[in-house]
Amino acid sequence: VSFIRKYDTYFLWNELNNNEKRRCNNISSTKPFGSLRMNLVVNKNNFWEKIYRYPEKTRMKKICLISNYSYHHMSFFNKYLKGQNKDNFFSIIKQLERKYKFENKNSKSEKSQKEFMYLQIIEFFHLVIFIKRFLDKHKFKLEIIERHKPSHPDFAKEKDFYKFFFEKDNVLSFKNHDQRLKYIIKNKNLLFITNISSLGREILSVNQKVFFYSKWLYKFNPSYFQKSSIFFGINCDYEKFERSILKLLNISGKNYYKNLKKLKKTISAFVPKKENLKLFLNKSNISLNKVS
Repeated sequence: VSFIRKYDTYFLWNELNNNEKRRCNNISSTKPFGSLRMNLVVNKNNFWEKIYRYPEKTRMKKICLISNYSYHHMSFFNKYLKGQNKDNFFSIIKQLERKYKFENKNSKSEKSQKEFMYLQIIEFFHLVIFIKRFLDKHKFKLEIIERHKPSHPDFAKEKDFYKFFFEKDNVLSFKNHDQRLKYIIKNKNLLFITNISSLGREILSVNQKVFFYSKWLYKFNPSYFQKSSIFFGINCDYEKFERSILKLLNISGKNYYKNLKKLKKTISAFVPKKENLKLFLNKSNISLNKVS
């Protein structure tokens, strides 16, 4: 909201929540827009028609994880899991969970920054372990959208990190974020899994399947989560996680649309639209070779 106050016209990434709307009322003009990068990729590749179609049931035995890896994950792994039997990973994680658990505390300020960081990491480890169980049981393949570009010094470490869990090299390699988005839009029926990534919310904006898993972080971003939705697994066990994934894989376009419309407006990024892109270009005095 502090950024919005600085501009006569502000193009929004997503819908503001009620508190944000009250704080910026009559301060500036806001316009729905979404992700600038997504808008540009859709326009450049003339994906406008494709993004308005809804995904369908698929026989594809493949899912895609959006990586949340940082060097903190590897440090945590080396400290607590390295050299341990993989079959014991989940029980070790559960023990660490009890050590760092928020219990009834709902404010990040009530925990040290280190403890909060560990809970973020433990939440992601929960997700990775659940995915591993799902792959083994249902004989699915996994692809991982990398967090670091191949040129980044941590890219090789990111690949090594996932090999501890999945053994094979599942990490994709894109030269830039534009390539990531192009890959996503071309794979209309692929299910993407994440915990709190903004990329997951961008994927929803182009009408594609996403599943958000959260054990704790939803408490600090309630506008971005919805426990009742098919797209979310809030503090769920593996069995609920498995049922949710299978349900999304088998969802029809009609039911996808129905569930999408039930979501809080603050969750998804705004859907890219030609008219909004043209308005943005006009207001910012930027030109493109063409708006397709």
